[in-house]
Amino acid sequence: MIHEATTPAAVLKWAEFSGDFNPIHFDLARAAKAGSDRLIVHGMLALLHVKQATMRALAAVTSADDGWSRFKALFRNPIPQSSRLDLSIRPKNEGVRFVLQGDSREYGRGVHETLQTPPLQQANASPAYVLEAAYVQAQHARFCESFRFVHDDWIFLDALIFGKFLQQRFGRLSEIPPDIVAVQVSHSVSCVPRQLKARFSDVDRIPHVGYSVRNEDKSASPGSESGVAELDVFVDGSPAMVIEIGLLAKAGVPA
Repeated sequence: MIHEATTPAAVLKWAEFSGDFNPIHFDLARAAKAGSDRLIVHGMLALLHVKQATMRALAAVTSADDGWSRFKALFRNPIPQSSRLDLSIRPKNEGVRFVLQGDSREYGRGVHETLQTPPLQQANASPAYVLEAAYVQAQHARFCESFRFVHDDWIFLDALIFGKFLQQRFGRLSEIPPDIVAVQVSHSVSCVPRQLKARFSDVDRIPHVGYSVRNEDKSASPGSESGVAELDVFVDGSPAMVIEIGLLAKAGVPA
């Protein structure tokens, strides 16, 4: 049972960490335009628990720590704040499947699996955006204090880059026009967990972190626009992670 990640206090902590002050998380009228009668939880906030649990389940059935693995989630419905969520995990070939649900509704599903082929082939590339060491250190301290149930540094790195990308691409999400609803519809992260263990806990040696936008696919239909951004993440100059973020902007549900 997951509850602490859906509380208003947790939502505020995630917003302060990531910079995601999308009105659907704080304004009931804007949440209603997204089809919810309650304020909505950030999808990435709910996934913190899911990633932690599926990583443990994956390690129990494979050697996930030693090689590349991929976590992939699809959001099916907005998650209302203060919900009690049930997470079910089942084995699947070289990984595990999961379903996140509650209140007789499915909110998301996905897989966490090992990869036979590394997704990164750009060993000589350099990041387009470099994060200042002081910023990375401060964000790591904030993350550890706010989300004490998370123990894996790859989850922190994923969250760090996600927040920075949103700010770099969209600025102040609190200023989304009132007739538009913007939501995350999918998230994928691939990495080698063992390589990222304890990389950010030594205050005397904060690694250099940066990222590049490898690709952005966009599509539009009447009343909506969607896109997937693929990010390459670098730690100390070496490829360390690939993140795919799926976003959707659409006209809000009439009041």
